Amino acid sequence: MLYNIIMVFILPKMIAFAIINSFNLPDKKCIYLNHDGFVDPPSLINLTQKEVIEAHNLFIICGANPGNPNLTIFAWTKVDSGFKQNGSTLQLPNIQRNSSGTYQCTAENTYSSGAKGTNSQTMVVNVLCRVFSFSITVFFNIFFTNIRTFPLSLSVSS
Repeated sequence: MLYNIIMVFILPKMIAFAIINSFNLPDKKCIYLNHDGFVDPPSLINLTQKEVIEAHNLFIICGANPGNPNLTIFAWTKVDSGFKQNGSTLQLPNIQRNSSGTYQCTAENTYSSGAKGTNSQTMVVNVLCRVFSFSITVFFNIFFTNIRTFPLSLSVSS
C-alpha cells in the first residue's frame, strides 16, 4: 500500500500542505506519526491450535515482529477466565483437562506520547485424555500326575 508523508503547516491565516515522500508499507491497522517518527504496534506471527496429552508440559512462544518503538511487552490470557501470564512464552507444566480453551497472546509497545500500540491473537489448546497402559503377567504351575511340573505364562495388556 502506498503511503505519503504529508507535512501540515498552520500559519496565521494560511494552512500549507507539503508531500515530503512516498513509500510502500504492508497493510497495518494504524500508523501514527509523532515527534520520534513513524510508530506502529507489533505484528504477531500466526498461532495454531495445539493438542497436548494430560500431565505433559506445554510451552508456546508468541512471536512478533516489533513495531516502532521496538520494545515489546507480552502477556498471555485465557479467554473467559482470570488466567494471566506475563512474557512471550505460555508455560503450562503438568497440564490438566480443565486447561483446555482459547488463549490470547497480546503484544504491546508504548509510544513516547504515552499511547500504546497493541496487537493480539488467539489460539485453541485441546488437552487430550491421558491413556494408561499396563501389563499383567501371571505364572501358573501345572501339575500332572507322574509328569514333571512346568511354568505357563499369560500376559494381558491394556
